[in-house]
Amino acid sequence: MGRRFKWRRATSAMEFAMVLPILTLLLMGIMEWGWYFYRELSTVNVARHAVRVGATTRPAFGEAPGQCTECVSAAQATASHLFEQDGITPPSDAVHVSIVSVEHTCGLQLQIDLPYAPIAGMIPVPGANKIAITQPLEFVNGC
Repeated sequence: MGRRFKWRRATSAMEFAMVLPILTLLLMGIMEWGWYFYRELSTVNVARHAVRVGATTRPAFGEAPGQCTECVSAAQATASHLFEQDGITPPSDAVHVSIVSVEHTCGLQLQIDLPYAPIAGMIPVPGANKIAITQPLEFVNGC
């Protein structure tokens, strides 16, 4: 009886040793992709809010038609502030805001290219979160 019990214990330990790497990879994959999707969702929300703030900002008095430096700076400042709130530090060139022509009017285009560094590096994930949003400007005419 004692021999049989030792044999079963050794078999269980061997099975656990064979399954442990697979379970570890599965757990690491769940954590890695969860963190990636958190950053993706955070980046989308930052872009939406920042472009909305920029598009509803009034241009400075006397600014040329189709220009709105106040809109661009408001969108950039909002994006920086929201990234800071989420605990994400983007590189200085990650957020690009510009005035573009949209359906016979001016629009504010916000592009975010946020590099992503994997947590563990064992699971393949995309290398960046890339978002581009365009919204028509409310108070700017003649683009």
